[in-house]
Amino acid sequence: MSDKKREYIELAAPQYWFSYAQEHLDLALSTYDRSGGEEIWTVHLDGERKGREARPVITRPVFLLLGVAIENLIKGTLISEDPMLLSGGALDRKLLGHNLRKLALQVKCMGFSDQELQLLDLLSDAVPYLGRYPVPKRFEDVRTERFVDQEIVGRCELLFQRIALEFYRLNYNGLQAPNGVRFPALRLSHLDSFLDFEVTYPKWLDQLPSNLSD
Repeated sequence: MSDKKREYIELAAPQYWFSYAQEHLDLALSTYDRSGGEEIWTVHLDGERKGREARPVITRPVFLLLGVAIENLIKGTLISEDPMLLSGGALDRKLLGHNLRKLALQVKCMGFSDQELQLLDLLSDAVPYLGRYPVPKRFEDVRTERFVDQEIVGRCELLFQRIALEFYRLNYNGLQAPNGVRFPALRLSHLDSFLDFEVTYPKWLDQLPSNLSD
């Protein structure tokens, strides 16, 4: 194997997927908190849409950052489960794309609730389209925009933590990677209190509405 291929595999180690994921999550949360609920108002003066409507200023970038955070974490988890996805010095096709539901359903170490899968569907639209551009490539792909709120942010945080704990468990003692590469043992100080790798769901989660995909 060439030095370049070996370097590629080393750079694709799960720890780097996690660092990208955590950085995007932190930025999403700080951006949302800093916005203070600021809104943009659109005023319609004639036609059938008379009146005015408001939208949060930071919905699009926060959705994008949350989506990229969880996408990186899921892909890092898949590599942790099967480092051979990097063999040959390229990402396996199983790791390609932004369909977070499809990626999540490949994860073997944990399952996802219907509500979590609905949340992943919502974030899947944000990464390639809603988080970056006003319209998609084709009119058939236009989606009804959802505005970010504390409920969605809270669900994303909880889902991130759930996946992160499984990711931590998989990487705690390091992993044998393709072509003689060894991924190092991982230590995440902010998760050390969860070393039993168990998560207790807050009771309020079951009381939240399940229609995130509407």
